[in-house]
Amino acid sequence: MNLNECLLFKDLSAQQITTLLHDLHAYERSYSKNHILAHPLDHTDKFGVVLKGKLHLIRTDHNGNQILLSEINENELFMETFALAHEPLHVSVITQSECKILWIPIRHLFSNQIDKSFLIHLTNIMAQKNLFLSQRVNHLSKRKAEEKILSFLHDCQLKNQSSSFTIPFTRQQMADYLGMDRSALSFVLTKLKKKKILDFHKNHFILY
Repeated sequence: MNLNECLLFKDLSAQQITTLLHDLHAYERSYSKNHILAHPLDHTDKFGVVLKGKLHLIRTDHNGNQILLSEINENELFMETFALAHEPLHVSVITQSECKILWIPIRHLFSNQIDKSFLIHLTNIMAQKNLFLSQRVNHLSKRKAEEKILSFLHDCQLKNQSSSFTIPFTRQQMADYLGMDRSALSFVLTKLKKKKILDFHKNHFILY
């Protein structure tokens, strides 16, 4: 993977990236599918960039139900907030495929030799994630299932600038994201389809 494709390294030359990773003491590791990279209450002094594969951030409630908080794809970061805040994780980080991770320790992050554009990109990425979490809270705050679903789909519509779009979730993942039972989600989607409010096939949706 070309690290220039990752926003964290945007506008940096190959030589600058090589120097930066050396100064940060960054390193790569490969993992098999379903490998648990971190558990709740773990402390971390590093964050990761997915070079290959896909991860899920999972929260388990007091009843043992697993809730999908986020899906982390190639070029995306994870665990940076916990590392920088020196706070224990409240999620499990689990690989969903064979993965290659670039680990970046934070102990050298703010030394004078670190390229300032790298820190600016890191700040921007964290700000965008906060926006994403705010949007999810907005969906979950809706009282009715129909309102949660339509709130989420309208956000997807705006993001794609089209009434026809594909969401990045399976049906189970969409249910987890919205805090719903899968069968209840399917029932409401079918109801909305019959009302001609939307149409869908697998994870592709059309809003009318």
